[in-house]
Amino acid sequence: MLIKLKNLKCLIDSWYNKISNSKTYQKWSVIVFCFLCFAAVILIQIKFMLPLDQPIFGHDVGYHLLRTEALKQRIEDMNFFNGGIDYLFYNGAGYASSLAYPDLLLYIPALLRTAGVGIGLSMSIFLIVCHVLSYFSMFLCVRKISGSPVCGTIAAVIFSLSQYRLDNLFTRFALGEIQAYIFWPIIIYGLYDLIFDEFKKPYVLGIGIAGMLLTHTVSTALALGLCVLYVLIFIKRLIKNPRKIIKLGITALIVVAVTSFYWIPLLEFMLSCDLTVAHPRNAASQFVGKFLNLFKDIPLIYADAGLGIVIFLLCLPRIALCKKSPIYKSLNISDTDKKRPKLLVAADSFMIIGFLICIASTDIAPWKILAPILDFLQYPYRLFALATALIAVAAAIFVYCLTKFTNSHKLGMVVVTAAAVIYSCIHIQTIAPFHLGEYPDNYYDNPEQTYDVSYGEWLPWATQINIDYAREMTDKLVLNNGQQVPFGRYNGYLEFIMPEEGADYADVPFIWYKGYTAEDETGKELDISMNEIGFVRVDTSDAQGKVMVQYKVTPLKIISYIITLTAFITLAVMVIVKIIRKKNKSIMPNQNETV
Repeated sequence: MLIKLKNLKCLIDSWYNKISNSKTYQKWSVIVFCFLCFAAVILIQIKFMLPLDQPIFGHDVGYHLLRTEALKQRIEDMNFFNGGIDYLFYNGAGYASSLAYPDLLLYIPALLRTAGVGIGLSMSIFLIVCHVLSYFSMFLCVRKISGSPVCGTIAAVIFSLSQYRLDNLFTRFALGEIQAYIFWPIIIYGLYDLIFDEFKKPYVLGIGIAGMLLTHTVSTALALGLCVLYVLIFIKRLIKNPRKIIKLGITALIVVAVTSFYWIPLLEFMLSCDLTVAHPRNAASQFVGKFLNLFKDIPLIYADAGLGIVIFLLCLPRIALCKKSPIYKSLNISDTDKKRPKLLVAADSFMIIGFLICIASTDIAPWKILAPILDFLQYPYRLFALATALIAVAAAIFVYCLTKFTNSHKLGMVVVTAAAVIYSCIHIQTIAPFHLGEYPDNYYDNPEQTYDVSYGEWLPWATQINIDYAREMTDKLVLNNGQQVPFGRYNGYLEFIMPEEGADYADVPFIWYKGYTAEDETGKELDISMNEIGFVRVDTSDAQGKVMVQYKVTPLKIISYIITLTAFITLAVMVIVKIIRKKNKSIMPNQNETV
């Protein structure tokens, strides 16, 4: 009996060893571990967000909820080409929110609101979507860079649960930067393809920059700065391969054309009048943090901000990758970097630049030199998103090289995920987020809730400096003689009847933006100007009867829409032609064989 049991045990051991050593088992076990890491990261973030039907309190939460509700209103009214003015803001007076802040991804919560989902729950679902997209963006891009799903998983875990990303959500509620996290990995992969590979996929860098531009303008400026920096550092490589420079130029032109519907109207808008954004209340040089804060678990408060120690500790495996180490010798030497492995060269550049960006946010950096360049950030900690992305990719590559040499991929993923989850739980306790309670669907029927625009960067400066009086005038139409006139107003259209005694002008309850027009019932066009509080003033000296004031899309905006549409159609045709050619090439050999 014992002999039979021993034989059975030997048979089971042999069977188990055979299965565990098979390529199929190894492949699927890695896939399972990758999925478990993904599930752990997403579930812990959802846990932090509970209850989902209540918005998380953050610095900018009121403004972003109002943006979503305004977009919902536009969807319900089928008003997609209103020039970017949202009339839910300022009690119907309008605010150029969509003109300045693109709504590319904000359609997700807005459509959920249109479908009847609550204000808090729709935003929570959107944030979960952002978590998933950010994770997979980093996973897929680093997988392409390294050729390994293990490396991609490690990078995605570090990136998703990084300290500053949690701060962005639970302290700042910086929705633009939260969305920008989706595109940082794509830009890094695009730069890797440009500098360290053959640049066979220029569209990757193009998608990254275009997506960033249509998500967060401040992050776009940093992304362009990163691209310029890499081009300057590795200019010799690019000069040796002129085709890369040509491809880069074509990619830039395509991005410019495709996104022209956003940036051309934005430039026109910024040049049209004196805006509050030209009078910043904060400069980054005023809030420079201490160097040691980078490594601390601290809540984000102005100058006090950090990345935490974990992300830096995960770069320590680089020490084991010195030239004389057996791990280094096991790495593949690329054709372009004959003396050093290509992957390691890229990782080193990501780590060094990431570290330098971190240092640039602290008091040991030369801020007398940096201030003119970086003051537009308002707070130095805005550099942390870019630094986090670069360091996460570098750390993942270092850890991956170590686990590959020791044949401990699964252990490496588990250790990194456990460290990231534990540290994120500690940091959540540090910042102690709380919720605002459940928002009723009619929350924004109260005019007081429609004034939440943070600093109001996109208000005319005349409105900002008279903000209290401007709020009082959002529901009043006043003639030059002080007489108040009844009016009807809806989504950028207003009408009123001139009294028989007439008036020189009427101050209309619309915040002035370029594009407003007015005419009387005879069709006569009336002159429009900005009054002393930044509202629309209509010259009514010759007006007769009913006067109609409305916002019309400017000719330059129409041109920008045409450019974007033409670029999209051209790209679509090019892609279709390329697909057809590939299919024809794959069919041709089979036809020859048949003949």
